[in-house]
Amino acid sequence: DTYFTDDLYPIGWSIDDASYFYAMQTSGLAFADNAISVSVSPNLSTGSKPFIATIPETDYVEKNNNACTIASSGSKPEHGGTQAGESALPNPIKVTRELGTNTINVIGEIGRGTPAVLEQIAVESPSLYAATVFREALEYQGIVIEGGTMRSAELDEKISYTKAKVLAQQVSPTLGDIIRVMNKKSNNLYAEQLLRTIGKETTGEGSWKAGEVAVKKFLFSVGVNTDNFSLRDGSGLSRMDLVTPEGMLTILKAMHHDAKLWEPFHQSLPIMGKDGTLSGRLVGTAAEGNILAKTGFLTGIRSLCGYLTTKDNEMLAFTIFTNNFTASVKDINALQDRLLLRLVNFSRK
Repeated sequence: DTYFTDDLYPIGWSIDDASYFYAMQTSGLAFADNAISVSVSPNLSTGSKPFIATIPETDYVEKNNNACTIASSGSKPEHGGTQAGESALPNPIKVTRELGTNTINVIGEIGRGTPAVLEQIAVESPSLYAATVFREALEYQGIVIEGGTMRSAELDEKISYTKAKVLAQQVSPTLGDIIRVMNKKSNNLYAEQLLRTIGKETTGEGSWKAGEVAVKKFLFSVGVNTDNFSLRDGSGLSRMDLVTPEGMLTILKAMHHDAKLWEPFHQSLPIMGKDGTLSGRLVGTAAEGNILAKTGFLTGIRSLCGYLTTKDNEMLAFTIFTNNFTASVKDINALQDRLLLRLVNFSRK
């Protein structure tokens, strides 16, 4: 786990996001997206505490169950940040993690007979999480382990990995496959791990700063004015990430004109109305299957950048940045969709 530097988060992340799956800590040793799945199911009797289960089952986290099973309200479930099984109750189930700990708190009410509430929670010290679950798996198989479980940084005597005997190896998917998952599913952990890995492989330091230096060097080489570009993380979750629409268009054009980069890059982008983060938008329109684009979403920010083909079969690169809006996300999506439909139906004839 010493592959990366010890800093847990990049600059500009909100502390309020720290316990949620989209803001997980990065680590040289990662497991299960550095998160744990929590399921909260109603008890059979009213007034009883609901059942809490985690995937994987592990003692790495502590669970505080302060929730209650109540008579079903009869209302339809609503989707509010967890899965569609969350109860439509005055005090719906909330699953959070205390900052700096691996204590998971469950509060609220869940209706008897309603579906389970599912939540992904980021863990503290993910490399120790990986080591702990690995240890538990070995012990489950009857292997006796002496001593405690700790991070390599806590060892008094450092391990000489060059002298260690390799027991097994697992070859990763290709970088193209990894980027496809990252962009299609908008996976923040993959983006953060990748940026720090770029820094490690190019400068020898697995930090966000080293990754930023390497990325800016590439951007400068393809014509982006890096004076107008601020990069603080890999996923875009930092409020200090800044780029101009012109800069983004320059990147899109450069990727399209590079035969080596274009194939894996364009295959990684969500397809409008078909898959990824765009699977439910503009279905049944001229834009369906005709737009490849990446979404960007923070509170008050909704972005969409990519490629489309016009009515004349002309490919265009486009960038839409919507910042500091107070309207609903639904209305902003609708506005963006109208712009895209205008472009895909555009003809020069």
